[in-house]
Order: sequence, then C-alpha cells, then structure tokens
Amino acid sequence: MTSEHGKSLRKHAKQELALISTPKKMNKEILELIDVLEEQQYDPYMLQIFCMLAQYEPISPLTGADEEWEHADIDTLQNKRCAHVFKDKHSNQAFDIRGRVFRAKDGTCSVDRRSHINIEFPYTPKTKYIDV
Repeated sequence: MTSEHGKSLRKHAKQELALISTPKKMNKEILELIDVLEEQQYDPYMLQIFCMLAQYEPISPLTGADEEWEHADIDTLQNKRCAHVFKDKHSNQAFDIRGRVFRAKDGTCSVDRRSHINIEFPYTPKTKYIDV
C-alpha cells in the first residue's frame, strides 16, 4: 500500500531499519512480512488485529469465565488468552501484572510488584506507562 506521500511501506521500512542496529537476517524477515502486507493491500484495522495477535494479546475483552483460566501455581490461575492476567484462587481477585510499566529517561521499561493492577471483567488489557 502506498501512502499519500507516494512512499511504499517497503521503502519506508528499509529507511527506518537502516537507522537501528538489527541483524541482517531480521531485517530480511521484516521486509518479507512488509511485502506480504503490501501484496494483500492491508488496511489499518487488519494490521492492528494482526499486531495484537502476533503479540499474544486478545482481540476482544477477557470475560473471566472459568474456561479462560489454567493453573499457574498452587495459589494462582493464569488467563489462557492473556498471559499477563492472573487470578488469586483464594480471593478470586484478578490482576494484570503489566498494568503499569515504568519507563526510564533512556526509554528502557521495567515492571515490578507495583505494576500489578486489580481488574474486573469484562477486561480489555491495557498498559499505563509511567515515566520515572
């Protein structure tokens, strides 16, 4: 798909990839994915869904139904559709361990116990970035 600026996505991707240090094999594979997207004349909505799925994120709200959970350990269940959502077996409280991500000035991100947020269903996972 060509943007309003007349630049192909492949050309844009090559220019951007040249600005960062990535292995040549990775660049080649990224450009192959770009070629498939251009060939299919993707639209932004399809690309958004693809990116969510490629990152193992759910594309519809989590329901909290029993079939969404599996045992993580003796006291905790993990959501099958979203790996960063858990539920305490005793209190039945669900929480997202990536609810808050702490971002340093250099752009690096980290999570810790303060990252956990309690959630209610239906729940659409979202992350709040906190600059530190």
